[in-house]
Amino acid sequence: VAYAVAKISGDGDDFLETGELFEITVKPPAGSRLDVNEAFSLEVMPPGGALLIIDRTMPPATDRVMSLH
Repeated sequence: VAYAVAKISGDGDDFLETGELFEITVKPPAGSRLDVNEAFSLEVMPPGGALLIIDRTMPPATDRVMSLH
């Protein structure tokens, strides 16, 4: 999938380390769809190290751009 990374705070390299904050924006594939109250997962797979799985549920109402904390 297409994604973009914005470095909010950090030491300037591309490694997410303790105390740093990156924002990851993911564009779902064309034709995919998430309905209200539907659960989904995002798997972040670094070239080395542990896999990070983020589980979320779509809210009952959505806007064009949302932050799903």
